[in-house]
Amino acid sequence: MAENITFWQLVAYIMLTVASVTVALVSLVLAYRQHIGWKPIVIFTGHGVRGLPRFPNHYGAIIHFEVWNRQRYPVVIRSMSLIFEGLEIEPDLQDFTYDRQWIISGNKLVSLYKVQPTIAPTTHQSFKLEIPIKMQSPDGVDASMTLEVDYFDPRKGRSLTLTAQYSCRLA
Repeated sequence: MAENITFWQLVAYIMLTVASVTVALVSLVLAYRQHIGWKPIVIFTGHGVRGLPRFPNHYGAIIHFEVWNRQRYPVVIRSMSLIFEGLEIEPDLQDFTYDRQWIISGNKLVSLYKVQPTIAPTTHQSFKLEIPIKMQSPDGVDASMTLEVDYFDPRKGRSLTLTAQYSCRLA
């Protein structure tokens, strides 16, 4: 009987030790993340289509996205590129107001900044992009987008890339 109690005490000690070590490791990870912060993220927040009355079968695709800096220090956006699949971009529509920081190349939009935006710690920056697209049917088109944001991380001293994918029906 005494041997059985000793065995169960040993099991209890081992279980309590494992539980204590687990709690300590989780606390360590959470404390590190609270001190440094989490990796920045990119979120698509909306999309839409606007009719262009002067241009038949052409529409303005509107894309909203945000870059969230969840770290405890600022980051600098170096460049962004938005790659479309399933959309036919019309780069040469006259009288369409383009955001001139974006360069259209095939089905890819690239943004190179002369003055690079800085995102303050634990904040975000919103971006709105409108591009002319060609649709044969007013029923809409299925679109898939890949957004790549290159940013400079001063703590690591190098540029890193965030990637987000988004699928929607533009109608």
